[in-house]
Amino acid sequence: MLKLLLMLKQQQKYFGAFLLLLFSAYVWSQEGTQQCSNGVFLDSYFLIEVEDIASVSAFFQQIPAQLSSENDELFAVTVGSKDRVETYFDDTHSTLLKNDQELILNLHTNLPVYRLEREHVDLNNRIPGRLKNDIFEVKNYNKKVTALDKHELFGRVKRNQRPLLIEKLKVFINDPVVDIEKKLQVEHEEVVQLYSHYGEGYGEITWDKFYVSNFGLSKTYSLFKFQLYSDLSSQLSPSESKYLNQYFCNTYAEFINSFPHIPVYYQFGYKSYHFLAESLFPLKSFFEKYPALFSLGQIVILILVGFLFMTLFIGRYTKGQHYRHVVVNKVEKRDEK
Repeated sequence: MLKLLLMLKQQQKYFGAFLLLLFSAYVWSQEGTQQCSNGVFLDSYFLIEVEDIASVSAFFQQIPAQLSSENDELFAVTVGSKDRVETYFDDTHSTLLKNDQELILNLHTNLPVYRLEREHVDLNNRIPGRLKNDIFEVKNYNKKVTALDKHELFGRVKRNQRPLLIEKLKVFINDPVVDIEKKLQVEHEEVVQLYSHYGEGYGEITWDKFYVSNFGLSKTYSLFKFQLYSDLSSQLSPSESKYLNQYFCNTYAEFINSFPHIPVYYQFGYKSYHFLAESLFPLKSFFEKYPALFSLGQIVILILVGFLFMTLFIGRYTKGQHYRHVVVNKVEKRDEK
């Protein structure tokens, strides 16, 4: 009887674990629907591994066809490419990073027709699924009037907008002009499906290939992005906004059902790029804090490489001394040739 009870208890344990797995799978499959239960789509990002690139690319290419097959002319889909360079700025202690802030110089190197701005500075406050940002205009000044004009970041911002940007940064950094410096540079090659209404873009689904280009980090990553322009949504009627949200929700749900093993991120920016850079270059933060050591290390490595090269070169072209052994009266002597 005791043995039977133990067997039943063990089976109950396995059955409970099985139910838990089923429940977890159900929650995951319903995530796309639950995400939009309040009528608002949250921006979503998927970091794609090499083995999934081909299948995710095929999924991406069939999305516009799916919309047009519904014979719906409410939103038009424009497909284009854009190359972007994001330069992130922070202080030595990564204060902005720790406070979920982003200070970015954005540059579109091949500006598509559906993007009006070529270059601008963003001060972002990132929260899951949404991005609150202040945009500052950029202007190239041929004549450098003040020391601030020569600053790598502030010198790019319009002079009349610099005080506002500096004041906003002083909430986190005591002296932004002195402490702010370049931290990360991320280069993007993107293929974009832009969803527009009467010529105005309201959202995009993007296939992004990017890499962190400074500190010698050249590994390329693939990122799949669902993004709605929340700051422009007020221009749509309630029915139009609901339709666009629902379309993104449905496409998102289809994606996670097709690729349930790919984790979703509800924000992807400075922290994410910093983490990837750290994983490839664990001493990055140390060398950022002490850049002289980084430069010294490069010099030492170059000297060692040069020394090894010269040693091999000299050793190869130096004539060796040949000799033979001669034994006379059991005494070994060296007879030079």
